[in-house]
Amino acid sequence: MIDKTEKRIEIIQLSDINLQTLHCPFCNSKNLKKSHSYLRKIADLGTKDLRKFLEFESIHIKCKSCGKIFPCQREGIVPGLSISEAILDTILALYYDFGNSAGMIRRIMERLYSVSLKDKTILRWIRTYGKEYCRKNHKKYKENIEQYSGIMSLDGTFPALELNPTGGAKIPHIKKKQVSYLQLTTLPNGTLLAIWDKAKPNPK
Repeated sequence: MIDKTEKRIEIIQLSDINLQTLHCPFCNSKNLKKSHSYLRKIADLGTKDLRKFLEFESIHIKCKSCGKIFPCQREGIVPGLSISEAILDTILALYYDFGNSAGMIRRIMERLYSVSLKDKTILRWIRTYGKEYCRKNHKKYKENIEQYSGIMSLDGTFPALELNPTGGAKIPHIKKKQVSYLQLTTLPNGTLLAIWDKAKPNPK
């Protein structure tokens, strides 16, 4: 039996790099050769129903002039990360531009872009890449990110209602049950988004 909730997977093969267009970052020589390489697959921004990956050859180059070995940089790829630059930029924008917490970012990335992350991973990337992102985008860098609650996020609890018939009466009976947790936020494209869970999570 096929699970209809299972997300589709798309793997995009990136084209090979033309080594003749490169130069050594240490001595600027173009006298280069391939040292070693391996196949990599990293997560990219998908959609609600589609998980997307990028697959490419990760190449290290050796300079024949100075003997240095260096990785070949690819556009859209962040060295050392298992996610694309598009995912990292979206996370940083949701945090610095729209004031979302790590928990809210995790929900948005999972439900809208099919990217599964942990809160501590998101915070680590914000610490590592946040200062450079703020410099490029003329944003104020905030050092103490753990206590940053957000500007445009609105957190609150709302009672969920269910309708139950009372006896044989036609008028429904309103009964309170477990409260749900509603968050409102804005996405980088300007869309207002509401996310809710079945119950309010315990505060950390």
